[in-house]
Amino acid sequence: MEFISYTALRQNLSSIMDVIEDDRVVYKISRKDHKNLIMMTEEDYNSMEETLHLLSSSANVAHLEQSMKEAENGEFGEVKWTDED
Repeated sequence: MEFISYTALRQNLSSIMDVIEDDRVVYKISRKDHKNLIMMTEEDYNSMEETLHLLSSSANVAHLEQSMKEAENGEFGEVKWTDED
């Protein structure tokens, strides 16, 4: 995460936005007497939201942990794809 003041962001907005988009850098923006803000791509934000949603359920967490253990042990199932519904 990069840190930048509001003043510096305002002076370099276009180039900072290019860095955020091209390099997927997250910026923490500070303003005097205000709360800090975070600037990131919508894609990164959506990914973070999805991860938080998946981890918000203890059942999901347990299932994900079990799946990771199986993958680490080379325990993979076979999936057959068909065009039929």
